[in-house]
Amino acid sequence: MNKIIVPTDFSSFADQALLYAIEIAKKSGGEVRLLHIMLTPDNSKIEATSEGVNISGYGENEYLLNAVKGSKQNIETLVKSLDYERVSYLICSGNIGQSIIDFAEKEEADLIVMGTQGESGYDSLFVGSNAEKVVRLAQCPVLTIRKKPESVTLSKIVLACDLGKNQEKAVEQIKKVQTLFGSELYLVYVNTPANFTCTQDLEEKAVRFAEEHQLSNYHFSIYCEYVEDDGINRFAESINANLIVLISHKRQGFARLLSGSVSEGVVGSAQVPVMTFSLR
Repeated sequence: MNKIIVPTDFSSFADQALLYAIEIAKKSGGEVRLLHIMLTPDNSKIEATSEGVNISGYGENEYLLNAVKGSKQNIETLVKSLDYERVSYLICSGNIGQSIIDFAEKEEADLIVMGTQGESGYDSLFVGSNAEKVVRLAQCPVLTIRKKPESVTLSKIVLACDLGKNQEKAVEQIKKVQTLFGSELYLVYVNTPANFTCTQDLEEKAVRFAEEHQLSNYHFSIYCEYVEDDGINRFAESINANLIVLISHKRQGFARLLSGSVSEGVVGSAQVPVMTFSLR
C-alpha cells in the first residue's frame, strides 16, 4: 500500500477513516493523500495544496477565497495533529464521487479509505450514492468504514467470493494485507436458494481455490442465507471479524440493475470495515 487516498469532510467519521489509513501506512511505509472536495459554482475551479491556492473561472470572489482558506487551515491543522510524516493533501472542487475516483486514478493509488457517514451539515458527502459510486467504479481497492472501529486490529479477515477463476491479482493483494497484519483468513461462500450449490462441490472448489492461490492460515466455511449481503455480514458478526474483504465483479448498467450489487449491500450495512477489490 504505497499510496493511500483518504477523502475528508472533517467529520469524526472521516477522521476515523484517516486514522485507520495511517495505521495501514505505518505498517506498509506508504504515503497518505488527503482529499477535500468543495461544492462550488459550476463555472469555478479550485485547487489548493500546501504550496498555495488557485481559483479560476469565477473572477475575484472574496467569499469563495475565504472558504478555501478556511478549509486549507482545517486540513493543515489535521495533518499537523497526525503521528505520521508522510501525509499531504489536495483541496479541489467538483462532483464528490467522481472527484475521488479521478484523483485516485491520477495518483495511481493502491487504496482508497473512506467513511460512509457524515455529521451535521456534511451528511450528504459520503453517504448513499457517492460512497456507492466509488465502491462501484474505482479501479483500486476501496476500504469503507461505516461504524467507528475500536482499533485497527485485523486479526480476523473474512474473504467472501465465488471461488471462481481469474482472481489472482485481487487475491495476491489480499494476501499482502493478511501478511501485513498477521491475520487469520476466513474464506466464506454464501449459499443462497437462488444459487444453491451442494456442500461437496463447494468444498472441492474451496480446496482448488486455496491451492491455486497458495492460501495459508485460513479456514473455509459455507454459510446459508437467503441473500449474499446478509450472509456475509452475519457470518462476519458470528466470528467477530475485524474486516470483510469482497472480490467484486463491479457490474455496471443493465447487468447491475438485474443482479443488484452485493458489494454495495454489504458496504451499506456492515458493522466492520469493508475492503472491495475489483476484477475489472
